[in-house]
Amino acid sequence: MTSARPLPWPFALRYPISSHPATLITLQGRRGDPASGMYGDGMSIDDRASAAPDVGGDQQQLIHPGWIVAAFFAVYVVVALAAQAVSAIPASEEGSAIEAFTSGLLWMLALFGLLAASTSTDRLGRLGFWVAFTAALGALAVDEIVGVHERTEPNLNDDWVKIVLWIGTPFVLVAISRMLDADRPTNLAWIAGYVFHTAYLLVELGDGEFFDLPFAESTLKGAEEVFELFFLAAYAFGFWLVAIRDHRRSMHAAA
Repeated sequence: MTSARPLPWPFALRYPISSHPATLITLQGRRGDPASGMYGDGMSIDDRASAAPDVGGDQQQLIHPGWIVAAFFAVYVVVALAAQAVSAIPASEEGSAIEAFTSGLLWMLALFGLLAASTSTDRLGRLGFWVAFTAALGALAVDEIVGVHERTEPNLNDDWVKIVLWIGTPFVLVAISRMLDADRPTNLAWIAGYVFHTAYLLVELGDGEFFDLPFAESTLKGAEEVFELFFLAAYAFGFWLVAIRDHRRSMHAAA
């Protein structure tokens, strides 16, 4: 009997579970019909995958991986805030602790895009999207920690760029949600991220450029960095929930 070996999780981004190569191998090994997508017992692969126990069995998996990732990002945010609290560099200044952590979140998002691109080589449109996604986030990560645009264009007012990004973000997230068939927890994480993203923009614009918020400028600048950290953490959390889901699906298909 052919032994099915689980594929790395990124491959699950490319193959729906009903046509996953590991699934077809498993079907053949269990006298199923790959053409019909049915097991020998008459269950469809999608039904069996939804009914299958968690990877390694319910008895072996004490904590759902989603909670582990949630705890990771929660600790990441707390450590970032603590590091900034003891730092001598103000949050809004180049090289601050919170900006370093924010840059790290952008790198995490870029890594997801790179992995998604590596599994989309058979679809040029999707491949181009993920390559652009990775390149853009990588550039933002570098700019966040180095301040490239401040060095090259010190008089540049980037508020309009931030407004355009804020307007475009929901459309991009909806497209990605459909592309990856994102589940409810992922979409809720992205919605929470957009709420923080909106708060970030309001604080950014409320320093007198567009309107005035009744807070000191130093408070507004610090809040801007905090909200930026929050919304990127929420966006990243949503993307890595997708990664976990697809990894679990590929493992179920090969079980």
